Amino acid sequence: HLKLKYRVQLPVQNSISAVSVDSTSKQILKNELNALDDYSLAAMEHCVMISKSIGIGMALRDGIITADEACKCARCEEDFQIKVYGKVEGNGHDIDIADTYKRLSTAQFMFRLVQKSPSLYKPFLVSQ
Repeated sequence: HLKLKYRVQLPVQNSISAVSVDSTSKQILKNELNALDDYSLAAMEHCVMISKSIGIGMALRDGIITADEACKCARCEEDFQIKVYGKVEGNGHDIDIADTYKRLSTAQFMFRLVQKSPSLYKPFLVSQ
């Protein structure tokens, strides 16, 4: 989605070391984020913090994926670990799964609300 719609190419990473993103892609993403209203920016921060992915946040905002799909994408690494090592019930993985879904659903709801009725939120936005 980022590549097709925004012409942003993020490098694929298969280790924990940091990768560099080209300056053009950084600027495109910065411009997109700067163009968001306060509510959408807060929802985007919510998405990125819980999913650890700007790509998931942008796809959720643009309606390319649902909150359920975003949750599956955000949890793919941890779900793999659960298959290998097992699931911690009670105060472990099941709580994290529910929290991730709740947060991404909340962000999706806010994105849709602002997109469908932007005039309702303009009076509450902080002027820049």
